[in-house]
Amino acid sequence: MPILVTIVLDSGAFLQNIDETLEELDVGYFQSGKNPAGQEMPDIRAYADGEEAPVKHNKLGQGVINVIQTKGGVPVAGIKILDSLKRNLLRKEQLYDGRPPDYNENAFECKIHFTSGNFRCSKVKDRRFIEVVVNGYAKTGKDKHLRPIAHDVLVHYQLEDGDELRLEREKGPVLFSTTDLKPGTKHVEIELLTNNATATQFFCDALDLTGRTHCWLPNQGDPTSSGAP
Repeated sequence: MPILVTIVLDSGAFLQNIDETLEELDVGYFQSGKNPAGQEMPDIRAYADGEEAPVKHNKLGQGVINVIQTKGGVPVAGIKILDSLKRNLLRKEQLYDGRPPDYNENAFECKIHFTSGNFRCSKVKDRRFIEVVVNGYAKTGKDKHLRPIAHDVLVHYQLEDGDELRLEREKGPVLFSTTDLKPGTKHVEIELLTNNATATQFFCDALDLTGRTHCWLPNQGDPTSSGAP
């Protein structure tokens, strides 16, 4: 029986140009860290036909996490970036008025490595950004609203009998596999989660801000507030 599998990227940074034809795509990511009680928060949750599904390891960990689709045990290749994502993805050029900083790829805790999947946008809505000082993130009082942007990215896979989709650390354990699902499962969502604390990591720490005094952070909260950040 066919299974529709959707990976939900709750955040992340595309490390290749999605406007080009790609055979591989890396997404820089940070783990969710701990809650106020000091407990580790999960980075991965899965739901099969609406019910929580088993995850072998719910922390992404360090290094490269490979997303592998197989048919009869043979890896499947083919990445498709839908136009909706290209139109609605947040672009650094817009935040930095045409002078965007590069990513410091070594700053990411892990990279999600894709060689297949159909990528589309999700949760396209307004987001307010605030300007902060690079050293200490003190607010300057300046803000900007961009066009509506994608807050999530969905990656879709259609699996047939004998196919598998799995997430596994490079030279490490499998984090999730569709082979662990109950027979008859029709739809699976795999959420790669981030919490609000990762905002400064994605929008400041992961950028090469050499020679810059300020950077832009997303205003926290959903929906976006109109008051003070």
